[in-house]
Amino acid sequence: MSRFWLVIVALFLFPLFLSAQTPNPLTAADSHKGPVKATDSKTEVKPAGTTESSQNTSREYPDLSTGGAYFGETGLWKVSSAEPLKALGLRLNIHGEWFYFREFLIKGDTTHRQVGDLSFGVVPYDNLEIFALYQTISTYNDKVVPRLQLSQGNISLGVRYAYPVLKYLSTGASAIITLNTKPGDSTYSFDATGYTLKSVTTFDAKSLGIGFLRLHLNLGAYLIQDKPFGENFNIYSHYLLNMNEQKQFLFGFGADFPLRKERLLPFTEVSFGYPDGPGYASGGIKYQPFEKFDLTFDLVAEFGIFRGTPRYAPTTQHYNIVLGLSYGIKPSYEVKVVKEKVVEKVCDESCRKGPPPVETGFAKGFVYEEGSETAVGNAIIVMEGTGLTNLATDPIYGDFTTPPLSPGKYNFSIFKDGYEPAMAVVEIKKNDKSIVKIYLKKKIVDGTIVVNVLDSKGVKISDAEVTAVSGDRQVEIKRTEEGVYKSKLPAGKWYVVAKSEHRLSTGKIAEVQLNSETSLELQLKDKPKDTLVIVEKDRITLKKKIQFAKNSAKIMGNSTIILDMVVDAINSNPKIKKVKIEGHTDDTGNREKNIKLSQERADAVKDYLIKQGIREELLEATGYGPDKPISSNKTAKGREQNRRVEFIIEE
Repeated sequence: MSRFWLVIVALFLFPLFLSAQTPNPLTAADSHKGPVKATDSKTEVKPAGTTESSQNTSREYPDLSTGGAYFGETGLWKVSSAEPLKALGLRLNIHGEWFYFREFLIKGDTTHRQVGDLSFGVVPYDNLEIFALYQTISTYNDKVVPRLQLSQGNISLGVRYAYPVLKYLSTGASAIITLNTKPGDSTYSFDATGYTLKSVTTFDAKSLGIGFLRLHLNLGAYLIQDKPFGENFNIYSHYLLNMNEQKQFLFGFGADFPLRKERLLPFTEVSFGYPDGPGYASGGIKYQPFEKFDLTFDLVAEFGIFRGTPRYAPTTQHYNIVLGLSYGIKPSYEVKVVKEKVVEKVCDESCRKGPPPVETGFAKGFVYEEGSETAVGNAIIVMEGTGLTNLATDPIYGDFTTPPLSPGKYNFSIFKDGYEPAMAVVEIKKNDKSIVKIYLKKKIVDGTIVVNVLDSKGVKISDAEVTAVSGDRQVEIKRTEEGVYKSKLPAGKWYVVAKSEHRLSTGKIAEVQLNSETSLELQLKDKPKDTLVIVEKDRITLKKKIQFAKNSAKIMGNSTIILDMVVDAINSNPKIKKVKIEGHTDDTGNREKNIKLSQERADAVKDYLIKQGIREELLEATGYGPDKPISSNKTAKGREQNRRVEFIIEE
């Protein structure tokens, strides 16, 4: 046996071997072999005989399935999925493909191509899927005779088995037979029958609670008799009739991202055959608009990732657009678990019939944060008065599903750390699913801020006035016996400012965390004997200019004391609601560069004031460059006066 065949057989059999060696990770309550049917039984009971009691459980299908793929099997488009399936499921698919390009096969040619795909997949037993594809192709090329070529209908038949070997990992294998028609003929040639064997593996990150990504890997081969149509079947025929006449290794990798709230399934994939392709990178989206009906709309864009030098395989297209529609039927089962207990008498005819059936319903719920559609995961749902075990919402999507309940109204209590408890009245209807949305209000949980106020020598100040401001809220922080200023504050960003007589006020931004202590140190500088800042009606006037490095926005060290006085002036005048920082230059050099430099200098001043505790919403920075001179730019003294920063009180 050739090395090629050994590799193919190994790829095909390994997943089946792994499945056979692995026990089913699902419990008896949510898995079974084939469809479950109710049966009558007659049990002859001895003096210590038996009778039956049953407990019904149900398993709901996932809100979003992977959907139908190219050959009709479960998958993305060209990449198959190893998603486990329940018995008696059915899916019908119809896809249309479109391509148009110039100079594609031959220099100067024009190629049009339309493909119609009709496929279906059926699941006769758990995890076993049988599928089929009927494909017609219409291709026009103005350099080939005849220009219009039609494929009378290629047929592919396949089977796929996949098994959940772990909670988050499923694997299996698939086999596909492709019956090709001869060129110019509507009959099928068994000499030209192609065989595809591949392993399929799916990894589901959601099962591990680490996201909602699913990964799919396909490895296998395409097998066919060498040159079944002879040497006259050339590169044009391979493409126009979608024929592949050579053995190939196949590779496929895809990822999808189920967005259950939006009912969207975006995906991306890469697939190619070696040697000679074709190879494509694809991106697409599957949209399932209805919750109760598995109707899926498909949109796929394929792009050729390499064309290779195909001799006996179809030429890779530059792109391919696919539109599709599929409809699936998913079974819903009840699994009956029979338990035995000892009784004292033989069951008569009336007890064999058992109690009358109870018609039930259930609820599907979603828990969100109030004021948004943010899902709240791991919330506890208490179904009051039912005696049932509490439920927990999905950690990612925030949803939950109740077990079967008798028709009527129920009180549900919802609890989650960091949120106010909530109550919801849920009405259960007979043989129906009730949808309920519950919104939780977030608790306002305080944190603690501790402020050390020091003088210029590092000694604690006992007579400081410390306030914290956030939006419209202002809180005074009191001094404790330990000599620090301490208070409870709601979590969030706060501007903390300290003032003391004969010292310049200052402040910092504090991020107060929930249920934790945030420490802050504020050091107040002594006020200079001569004030350099005067607060007027419409402006803050500086007696000395703020100095910057040449052609730079870097503030010189000897100017920081001036800005500290500006901070103190704003903190000492609570009526000031808005200050505009204006940057100006002389007219030397390029105007645009001067405007940019003046803006950078105004921003640098603004940033310094914010770091010293001035709230950002009080400040605005604008650079005017040379456009607003206060003196002549013809003299050195005038240019010096024009290079300045001004503080305008706007409110």
